[in-house]
Amino acid sequence: MGGFLPVAALGAAQLGLQVRERKRLAKASGAARDAQARHEVALIRETERVRDRERQQRLAQALARQRARFAAAGVALDGSARSVLAGLAAEARQEAADARDLAQLRAGRVLDDAAWLRRRNLLETSSSLRRGAFALAERGIRRIPLLEF
Repeated sequence: MGGFLPVAALGAAQLGLQVRERKRLAKASGAARDAQARHEVALIRETERVRDRERQQRLAQALARQRARFAAAGVALDGSARSVLAGLAAEARQEAADARDLAQLRAGRVLDDAAWLRRRNLLETSSSLRRGAFALAERGIRRIPLLEF
């Protein structure tokens, strides 16, 4: 039984070093994934801001064109003309809200994927630790003489 303790101690030390290295690599990998996810979310949000500005410009142009048409036709900007303009604005607001919701869903998906990868990585690290501990115990058990006199 005397041979088991040095083998077990050496195996445990190796296992500890392996676990520490795996955790270090997992942490670095996780930090890179998180940075990538933050970058993607920032890109989604910036793209949405640009598209929102473009939508606002198109709305302003459409309203100006419609007002010019009404003026050219001699239609006063009240009653049904005002309703037409309000309808254009409402349609643009709905389009903007839908686009914001879609961008928010895409950003949430990126963050959810990053969180899932982080959890999966933690599970892989803990299961590899368990496998290593079982392998260490198995090696040690094989070295113990079953019958000692």
